[in-house]
Amino acid sequence: MIPFGREFQVAQFIAAFITGMSFLYMLRVSMHDSRWIYMTLAVLMLFIATVNGFLREISDFDLFRLAEWFFIMLASLLFFYATLISKRKLEAET
Repeated sequence: MIPFGREFQVAQFIAAFITGMSFLYMLRVSMHDSRWIYMTLAVLMLFIATVNGFLREISDFDLFRLAEWFFIMLASLLFFYATLISKRKLEAET
C-alpha cells in the first residue's frame, strides 16, 4: 500500500537530494576540521533516512519505514552528542 502518491514521492526525492548535497558539503568541511565529524555523521544518517523514506514511497516494503525512523533517531542522538561536546569545549575555552 502506497498511502500518499506521486507528489509525496517527488517531495521525498527532493529531500534526499538536498540532504545528499548537504552531506557532501559537510564531508568536505569535516576533512578540513575534525570538530565537525559528528555533525557530518548526523547529516549522513538524515540522508539515509530520506533515502529509506523515498524507497518506502515507491515500494510496498514496510521495513523501509522502520529503517527511516531508526536513522532519524540515530541522527537525533548524534546531533545531541555533537552539541554537547561543542558546549563542553566552549566552556573549557572560557
